[in-house]
Amino acid sequence: MFKRLMKHSLYIVVTTLFTFAYSSPLVQAQDTKSAVNSLEAKQGEVEALLDATDDLNRGRSSHSLMKMKVKTARYEREMKVEAWTQGSEKSLLKILSPKRDAGVSTLKVGDEAWNYLPKVDRT
Repeated sequence: MFKRLMKHSLYIVVTTLFTFAYSSPLVQAQDTKSAVNSLEAKQGEVEALLDATDDLNRGRSSHSLMKMKVKTARYEREMKVEAWTQGSEKSLLKILSPKRDAGVSTLKVGDEAWNYLPKVDRT
């Protein structure tokens, strides 16, 4: 019985030591560091996959009508916008409402952008 109790006690001691050793900050830091390195290595793959998914969903061109509601403590307003795109390089947005902003447009080609302001009839 004594031998059996000693084996059991030895098992508990070894298990406890292993648990404390494995849960030490040094071991956790090494595990965390390797996990971070692994994630950083795969980040490029994930970004490429997301870009490919965006390209599939975007298509060659698109047309959309959007409505945006802005609500603050002092006011509430709604804006309607119509947009056209070709790929990711060209886009045209035109404000449809409210009336005071209607016609204001933004054209983007590559890294350049232009605004059209109908009240002054200038870009």
